[in-house]
Amino acid sequence: MMTTLWSALGENSSVVLESPGLSLTGKELLEHIKNRAAKLHSCGFAPKQRIGFVFRRNSQSIIEFLALMYLGCIPFPLNPYFTLARLKQLIEDLQFAAFFSDPATIHILAQTAKGYEIGGKDIENFLLSKADYKLLDTIEHKAAIGILTSGSTGMPKVVMHAGESIIKNASLHAQAIALAAEDRVAMTMPCYFSFGIVANLLGTLLNRSCLVVFESSDVGAIVRTNWLQENKIQVLNTTPAMLADLCSARADFLKIVTVGGDQVSFDLAKKALKNWPRAKFYATYGLSEAGPRVATWQFDAASLNKSGQTLLGKPLAGVELRISGSKDEGELIVKTPTAMLGYFLNPIETLKVLNTETKEIKTGDIVRKDLDGNYLLIGRSKRIICRGGEKIHPGEIERSLQKIPHIKDAFVSPMPDERLGQVPEAFIIADAILTAESIRRSLRSFLPSTQLPVKFHFVDKLPQEAMRK
Repeated sequence: MMTTLWSALGENSSVVLESPGLSLTGKELLEHIKNRAAKLHSCGFAPKQRIGFVFRRNSQSIIEFLALMYLGCIPFPLNPYFTLARLKQLIEDLQFAAFFSDPATIHILAQTAKGYEIGGKDIENFLLSKADYKLLDTIEHKAAIGILTSGSTGMPKVVMHAGESIIKNASLHAQAIALAAEDRVAMTMPCYFSFGIVANLLGTLLNRSCLVVFESSDVGAIVRTNWLQENKIQVLNTTPAMLADLCSARADFLKIVTVGGDQVSFDLAKKALKNWPRAKFYATYGLSEAGPRVATWQFDAASLNKSGQTLLGKPLAGVELRISGSKDEGELIVKTPTAMLGYFLNPIETLKVLNTETKEIKTGDIVRKDLDGNYLLIGRSKRIICRGGEKIHPGEIERSLQKIPHIKDAFVSPMPDERLGQVPEAFIIADAILTAESIRRSLRSFLPSTQLPVKFHFVDKLPQEAMRK
């Protein structure tokens, strides 16, 4: 099924990728992908190799990532804000055949990651394993990508997808929002999220639309520099946190706005509708295990006022939704043709979530069915903090806190945040006087900045809910 993507590019003489100083037609982009794939092949890259890939939002990373897929490798997109210690641990735990990042990071990790060396004399942005490569899981034979996600244990899980799954899901998403070939689509989403990779990147290229890449890490610059208007953007994919930052931008020219990664609040949805009256708005629901897109709800002021909140909406073609438990409320079960193959090296957790025969997925989300048959999201059964679309497991933060001297125990819970939805707050038992700032400094050695608690409570006893975690 990946051949569908290469065909879409090879047959397209229109511009499909734009970034500062670069404009490529589909044919030109495919040529760049093939040339880079040939270079990597000459360095020893081969099909079904696991490749750690720090995915930055720029054209170079996009071409590199697509070249790995063209070769038949299995890229594992990684957060560019992961600490060096986290990257080193992932390299060693997942036994990558190679690992891509910026040259400075590669030179540091070459000294610390056991069994790896810098790839080539003229290419200094990847490490190669010195060990003989081997497959570790049977699902790798069908896999085309591995996407890290938070799990119920707090340790990273890797969702493995077949190529046909992500291509189909990307195509279904484009159809659901009526994406047109002539549309100019902003690439403002993080590239290591399933939403950013499948819906934003692959969905745009498959549909032969033009992907315009915002390369700066300063999202606020989109508003300050009038980037949307300057680049004639027509389609904007966002998370609720990003929408909150951007909806003050002058953008009455937008055709389509999608919001995914988390539920958008009623007030934010109303504000966006008011500020961008010409755009068609779509709330999208999904999870990495499902492909990721599952359902889409097109809303306007009237439908939003009627429902009082954004709904899950209409399932994508071939997707079925049902409730486990009572008739009108319970855990949402999703049956989809784009279900994951499973979690990498984790068959027990896979069976807890995925019925491999029926392709049904337990989402962990609690929903209610209204009188019109619409599904309303009312809570989460998993202890996950959803910060601006990023899923954070409190257990990972708690373990990092417990590594800090004088901290005897810790409990982390979600705290409501107007812009991000939820943020972590920490309750700490310590045997010495500590400050919030000193703890934050220590945590930066273990965690990306997005996972740092925004508030600390120094207590003699942890909250009662800590006993149920």
